[in-house]
Amino acid sequence: MLTVTTVNVNGLRAAAKKGFVEWLAATEADVVCLQEVRAELAQLPEGVGAPEGWHTVHAPAAAKGRAGVSVYSRHAPERIQIGFGGHGVPGAEEFDTSGRYAEIDLPGVTVASLYLPSGEVGTERQD
Repeated sequence: MLTVTTVNVNGLRAAAKKGFVEWLAATEADVVCLQEVRAELAQLPEGVGAPEGWHTVHAPAAAKGRAGVSVYSRHAPERIQIGFGGHGVPGAEEFDTSGRYAEIDLPGVTVASLYLPSGEVGTERQD
């Protein structure tokens, strides 16, 4: 059985200072999905961006310090997708650089880490 854990880290650099690396080393999860990473791979401390024993996929937001999702997997992904890749869906290309969607295929299962907009009333997206 595959175990998947999802965590809103509210900033992965801050989470690293609060024990994320130790938590990741101790978790029994096969896949860990992170939201609100808020950093590019190059900004992450050593051992956080690509920790030993994990395959990592990072989808940072083009807007610095915002959103960002990651997937850490103990198993090598067969396929990786960042964003929705268009697929003919109007507006889907926004998610290719917004740091809101990363997907991996593992044998027999697809796992996605996503961070969705709040959908606040009265915003452009609600009109």
